[in-house]
Amino acid sequence: MAINDFQSNLIQTFHRSLTFLRTYTSSNQLIVAANTAFSVYLYNYTGELLAVTGDQILLTEQEDLGQINFAEFVQENNSQLISDWYVACWSVESLLLSSLTTFYNQSVLDHIVNTTKFSALHFSNSNHFNLSTVIDNIMSKLFIEEWTSNISYSLYYHLCKPLTCFYQVEKHRNNFLISLITLIGLLGGLSIMLRSSIPLVTRFIFYLVRRRRAARQSAIAHLELPWTKKRVLSTIIRILVNLNLFKTAKRVQVRDLNQQRWSTHLFIILLCAAILIITAYNSINKISRTIVVNNPSLDSIEKWQADSYITSSLQCPCSQISAPYQSFFHLTVTYHQICSSDFISSRWIASLQNATDPLAVLFIANLRSHPDFFELLRSLCTFANNTISSALAGFSNTQLVTAALLVRQVFDHQMNSVADFFIQSTISDFLRLKYILSNLTQVNQFITEAYSSFDVELANVSYESSNIFYPYLTASSYISISNQTVLCFCITEISCKIQIGAYIAASYVILLYPIPGMFTGCIPMSSLLVSTLECFYDDSDYLSQIDKAMETNLSSWVTHLRSHLSSQFLQNTTIYILLEHMFLEVWAINSLFERYFNACAVQSCSYMILENYVAIEIITILFGLIGGISNALIFTVPFCHASFLRYRPISSSP
Repeated sequence: MAINDFQSNLIQTFHRSLTFLRTYTSSNQLIVAANTAFSVYLYNYTGELLAVTGDQILLTEQEDLGQINFAEFVQENNSQLISDWYVACWSVESLLLSSLTTFYNQSVLDHIVNTTKFSALHFSNSNHFNLSTVIDNIMSKLFIEEWTSNISYSLYYHLCKPLTCFYQVEKHRNNFLISLITLIGLLGGLSIMLRSSIPLVTRFIFYLVRRRRAARQSAIAHLELPWTKKRVLSTIIRILVNLNLFKTAKRVQVRDLNQQRWSTHLFIILLCAAILIITAYNSINKISRTIVVNNPSLDSIEKWQADSYITSSLQCPCSQISAPYQSFFHLTVTYHQICSSDFISSRWIASLQNATDPLAVLFIANLRSHPDFFELLRSLCTFANNTISSALAGFSNTQLVTAALLVRQVFDHQMNSVADFFIQSTISDFLRLKYILSNLTQVNQFITEAYSSFDVELANVSYESSNIFYPYLTASSYISISNQTVLCFCITEISCKIQIGAYIAASYVILLYPIPGMFTGCIPMSSLLVSTLECFYDDSDYLSQIDKAMETNLSSWVTHLRSHLSSQFLQNTTIYILLEHMFLEVWAINSLFERYFNACAVQSCSYMILENYVAIEIITILFGLIGGISNALIFTVPFCHASFLRYRPISSSP
């Protein structure tokens, strides 16, 4: 998918740049030396137009100025047409219209170029393009016959160089081994507790049974009842005092029995203390529990994310770690109304062209001379639209990689950041080509059809009773308009401007209506950028004045720009500012967290909580530990008591 996107984006970027270059060349009306797009004429005072096709014009003193000798034009009688080679207005257009059929024919190549031996191209059935495929179609594929991709996972592994790997295996905690160990611990604790408590309980039960029988036989049971409670308590105390858990058959002396009873008392005290400490510790201490919820809903996840106690440990891994932006994120654009108006339509441009006498010499500031103004404006709108559409298509297929579900706030912030970066990079890419072409046009000092940057003049040289006139270009330095001189030296100041106006059709020189915000200058592109759109709004009388000056009826079908529409641009905003924003009024960002959640496909969430042990857990832990503690005390208490007695100082009798 990524390879296909790369190939598609590369081809679209190249094609978009080439299209703008072609439009830029035609809209700026650049003149080429081959005189295919425009021919250079000199207008003399007798009303004749003199074509300049060579580098000189040879005239004798007796000859009229209208007779021209084309010194460098030679037509051979044996000329022939070359198959699938065409001549268009500009060399690039000629190339794109032609095909490579001739280059596969050796005999035709030998006839065209007889000074050097060129080998014809070899055609194979495996070629992606046919013999007659025009170069425009070949160039649209970047002259590429076949894309070959070589994907090596082993090279990727060596570049990745993982240090460790881990994976998770689901197992039941209560498997056989753990259950067996737990059971043994519980049995040990239970055995100690039962071994210690059952004799006491048994003796006490038998005592109660005997006392109950005796009470039934007594006639004054109600008087003996208080003494019965005391006797029960004293009996329990006597049993505890005489309790001996360390009795052995070998040691039955009085001293040994006393020592065994003291050891028993110490054992019970330490065991009870241990039980109390363990119970208190487990009651106060909190344990962390991992809660796992399968197939959680979005509402549940957002509830957990809003809980400050849970959100720090919340983990909701995505089962699909990557998803295209188009599945949950959309960017929509709204263009300035000029890009959909009648003023850049083919009908409007044709109306301006048809209102002009093709043989008339028009003043540079005459509106009739500037259908290129609207052609170039249309090309910029089209180029902006194509750039944005292509960029959006590539962006929509870009993958968002997230190992875990993002928080809604983080998601929204990230989407806004991504959108801002995309918008700025798209505008920068769009303007870069425009700046390059504008600078190249100025630095190379191209001449345009309007001769607004340079004038064609003749240098008269006398040679052998003949006058030789050499045509040459000189930089325009000023233009006079209505008794006002506007300095326009295009070599150093390409942004100079002259206001365009509507001139009377009959004279072409009488200004009827100066068009506000519309200018011409050195080249059409620079003129367009310093102009504004204020004259095209519905609060302007532009159309009525144009109809009056040009004797047309454009206002019957042309719709003004609507001034009441909401816009971030003022009416007098220059087209340069509009271009810097790609004629965009609004970038609408629509990111749907719900769709991102569906694309992430969360299968489970886990989080940790701290809580106290429940009673059954405390009892289980106690029984598990009592066995070990009891065994330890059984071995240590007698030894400690014996050591105490051995080292205790013996008191002497007085």
